[in-house]
Amino acid sequence: MRITLGVLSLTISLLLAAQFFGLSPDRAALTLENRQRFCEAIAVQISWAATRNDTRTIQNTLESVVGRNEDLISAGFRTKSNSYKAVAGDHNSHWDGHTGTESTPTHVQVPILANGKVWGTVELTFEPLEAITSITDLGESAWGIVVFMGLIGFGLYWLFLRRALKELDPSAVIPERVKAAFDVLAEGLIIVDENGYIVLANETFGKLIERDAAMLTGVPAANLDWRTSESGGKPEFLP
Repeated sequence: MRITLGVLSLTISLLLAAQFFGLSPDRAALTLENRQRFCEAIAVQISWAATRNDTRTIQNTLESVVGRNEDLISAGFRTKSNSYKAVAGDHNSHWDGHTGTESTPTHVQVPILANGKVWGTVELTFEPLEAITSITDLGESAWGIVVFMGLIGFGLYWLFLRRALKELDPSAVIPERVKAAFDVLAEGLIIVDENGYIVLANETFGKLIERDAAMLTGVPAANLDWRTSESGGKPEFLP
């Protein structure tokens, strides 16, 4: 379980690192680019109507774009005298509090020129970027792949590692009948590999050192508290 959590954490870290270095698609940047093109197209339509002082066309245009775009909350056309000539949606409440002439990802201002002069400004309010209000929004956001890997990756990693570690368990290569034969011996017995790690310890040996025999697998045999039968002290050389 700990190995699974470690591998999963490493995978998620790599995904976040790829996003940080721009190696994965940036949905927010694409959305901003699309909004910029959208606002430029709206400005062209409004400018055409502004040269004819056609406020009805401006009103119809704003109502149409607000009704057809889910991420566009409201729109308004403010003249140079700071009064609204056309409004679509609850624009006053959504634009309230936004000051200055700088546009933001949620509040966009596009100046409208008529006969070479600034005739007014189109104000557009959008939904916040990466706003997660439903499962669909989560799937389309950058966090969707992280959540997917966290849930699905955990299960797959756990199943894979469970199988792999079972195959790599040194005690698994020893038949059960051999283990049973060792456990009935009156003397303690351990089997070590060429590096000195315990591969198998019988029950008698576990009782002698007051430890679970199964938990000794993989423990360096030299780390046990060996004593000589003559003096009871630590031996200079191990068998």
